[in-house]
Amino acid sequence: MRFSTSKMILGVLIFTICPGFGTVASAETLAAPDATRSQSSSSTPSTEIFYDDFQRGLAPIYQMTEGPGEIKAITQGGTHFLRYYSEPRGVEFASDESPITIDGLGRPYAPSETLQLPFFGKSWVLDIKIAYHFERPSNGRSISVWLVFDKPEVRQNWVRVSRYNDNPGQPGKRGILGLEFGENGIRKAPSLISLNDQDVYFLRFRRRGTLLIVSLSNDGRQFNEAGRFQFSNSVLSNLQWFLLNGMAFGPGATADLSVISIRGSDTKIGSFSESAPFVAVGRKVDPKDILKAVAEEKPVVLKFAEITGRVDLSNTKVVNNFSAVNCHFNGPVNFSGTQFLAKADFSGSVFPADTRFILTRFERGGDFSGTGFSTKVWFRSARFDGPSSFYFATLGGGADLSSAHFGSDVSFSDLELPDGKDLTFYGSTFKGKTLLLATLQRSVPRVLGKEISFEQSRLKSLALSSGDTNPWSKGSEQTGPGLWSLPASLTLRGATIETLTLKDIHFSQGTTVDFRGVRFIGGVDSVRLLNVDFNHFLIDDWPSGKVLADGSTENGLVHLLDQELDVNPAVGRVSYFDLGGVSPYYDRWINADSHLRPNSYRDYLGYKLRSIALGAFRLVSNYGTNLPRALFTGLVMVAVFGLVFFVLDPKGSCIVRIESPFELKTRLSVLPVLTFGEKPLSDQSRSGPPVEVLEAGVETAEAASAGGSRLARVRDDVIGAVKGLLLALEFSMNIVGKIGLGNLRVHARESLPRRLVVAAWIGWVFGFLGYLLIVYTVSIVPALKGLW
Repeated sequence: MRFSTSKMILGVLIFTICPGFGTVASAETLAAPDATRSQSSSSTPSTEIFYDDFQRGLAPIYQMTEGPGEIKAITQGGTHFLRYYSEPRGVEFASDESPITIDGLGRPYAPSETLQLPFFGKSWVLDIKIAYHFERPSNGRSISVWLVFDKPEVRQNWVRVSRYNDNPGQPGKRGILGLEFGENGIRKAPSLISLNDQDVYFLRFRRRGTLLIVSLSNDGRQFNEAGRFQFSNSVLSNLQWFLLNGMAFGPGATADLSVISIRGSDTKIGSFSESAPFVAVGRKVDPKDILKAVAEEKPVVLKFAEITGRVDLSNTKVVNNFSAVNCHFNGPVNFSGTQFLAKADFSGSVFPADTRFILTRFERGGDFSGTGFSTKVWFRSARFDGPSSFYFATLGGGADLSSAHFGSDVSFSDLELPDGKDLTFYGSTFKGKTLLLATLQRSVPRVLGKEISFEQSRLKSLALSSGDTNPWSKGSEQTGPGLWSLPASLTLRGATIETLTLKDIHFSQGTTVDFRGVRFIGGVDSVRLLNVDFNHFLIDDWPSGKVLADGSTENGLVHLLDQELDVNPAVGRVSYFDLGGVSPYYDRWINADSHLRPNSYRDYLGYKLRSIALGAFRLVSNYGTNLPRALFTGLVMVAVFGLVFFVLDPKGSCIVRIESPFELKTRLSVLPVLTFGEKPLSDQSRSGPPVEVLEAGVETAEAASAGGSRLARVRDDVIGAVKGLLLALEFSMNIVGKIGLGNLRVHARESLPRRLVVAAWIGWVFGFLGYLLIVYTVSIVPALKGLW
């Protein structure tokens, strides 16, 4: 529920002037039948400004939000109370920007129905009596009592007591009672409270400025402190809200609120009046009445209604909640250019005629779960700022969502798209998770027509999967068909994707998966291909180092790419090496017992060694498919080793020329050191600086520096360094590059640095590895180009 600033100010003024409205009363005028009301202390504010034991039912001062769950006033054996019924498919709350929550299977959950009571003050005591009834052990159920110190839809600063039951199938396990708080949106770890036999509790919340103390009693007489929370002064306002709501993924949980009392000398009860909604349940509705309600800024609540004519809200600003649940729109519907500033819920409704949401803005997202469109529906250039859902929807004529913007998670799970129809997201942007899953909710998946196109789109996270999308576990339960046979082609041509998951999918005969021009901008393992069978696969650049695939997917994909030589066979060669360094270790990791697994399959020693080698292979030649890169790598190695030789022997005193014919040719058999039978040339015949000449030059330079110019000494040093560098590069060309005159050797002498010999032999080995790489690349290039 949203409240404008003007309405809030109006409410403050009204209840500052008239504090006795609704169920508000003084201590003198209300009897105190319950022990909760009789307890006080010297430090407890004594002025009672609100007391309700629900003898008069649910008073209008309470505010209710729509959602799963139900709150009823009940009288039973002379006892009066409010009963909260927890219903499945409800979450405790969604933020002001997120009216629904999308879970890991793409299922949308709306916030639960919530009882709300606002009040003002900084020194007060709030007492309640509440009894819980959790009928059967079942997972994922809770009922909570909150004190919220900002908007109830936002809940950045709060304290709550929650009764949980999350012990399915464990006899004797009744769940827990937890006390926790949050400040500035950060949830603190809960503290646990022991359950009593009756599951009935008296809770006392006491505020003293920025300090909130929570106490608990089983009988309403003796209270024990359960926790105290000191908030920073900047986060606590004079306004706070008492809330009651719950969360459920299974039925059978209720809570009975029988007393609520607020005492405090500076405290007043607040209420923010909102225009009465336009409500139509199970009847025919004239579209003019809907337009009038929207124009008057009223909430629109339509349930099981029949809208009897053309609905045209184009270019209209809908400032309040608009809900059309399980309705039937008889005529054309036009919401093009409409701005939904609050909740927009069309779940379960049927649109048999032309339906358009072109350039529509859903500021808090849109809920089209289970909606049926008989003709092609248009969401072109629509904007969904919050989480949105098309879960279990039926697109009878296909859908155009091109150039749309999704600012948060969106679900297309269990979608039905008839044969021959298309679903296009051309040029759209997806900022959150995008889920197209087949789960067991639809027993026979009928997804997804002829083609799903994300061409030219930008996606943060895209997942197509049968059930659970998690690649890091086998899963404790089956959440989707064992293998989803998908009859639709998937087009990602020109898209930019951060994370892609394809899992447990078989692309049927006649389908094509098109990855041409895709930019995968995520890191390692950002492309997950797990148990996927492709019929026809198009890709022009393999995302090396980013693909995670299991063994079966690797074998099928590499074989498919090898068969399609006319497309781009170089990709098949790259994928063979790239996936070969991942898949065996991933399979080993995923099949191992959880307590024996390292943190990741990449932590296996064998993977580390292999990945280093494959990484170098990819870097220097793109897995042997890039001849220019392989040749360039050879030149780089020559230069690097030349610099190493120069650093180890800057004067060239250990590199000599031997008597050898003067001819330029390959030097595969040349060794780097002077061997038996090889004779160095005389000093006069060397073209490079011999040891004796260099030593004499050093002495001459030292003499010149003693009595000559410093400039001459620098000049001689530079000339000597250049000659030494040229000699080192020539030697590297002979030894590493295997091409040259072949008449340079490392000359063994006492002053020979051992590191120079080691570097020379290493360069000699690297030279052969480079030649093998070039020969391998040359041999495969004709096949890659289809020459043989």
